[in-house]
Amino acid sequence: MFSRYPTMDDDLIDDDGVELGLPSPLEMARHKCTILHSELRQVWSELRRSRSNVAKLVQINSLLASDLEAVRRECDKARWELSDMQGRTGN
Repeated sequence: MFSRYPTMDDDLIDDDGVELGLPSPLEMARHKCTILHSELRQVWSELRRSRSNVAKLVQINSLLASDLEAVRRECDKARWELSDMQGRTGN
């Protein structure tokens, strides 16, 4: 006769994928360490790349600042010459 209640023989728990057993706490800790080590290597690589990019940007900024200063001097000289010419012509 059939019982209305499940028995221990019934397969109520889905245990697919754990045929080899669950990892031990030590195995899980080692796996976590492996993942963290991999992420750390990636972060260090990104940090090196970022530092290199910052160094390049500092160089570019320095060159642009020099160029800007030269252009400002030329502009000031042109203004002075224009003012001098206007003063001579009486305008």
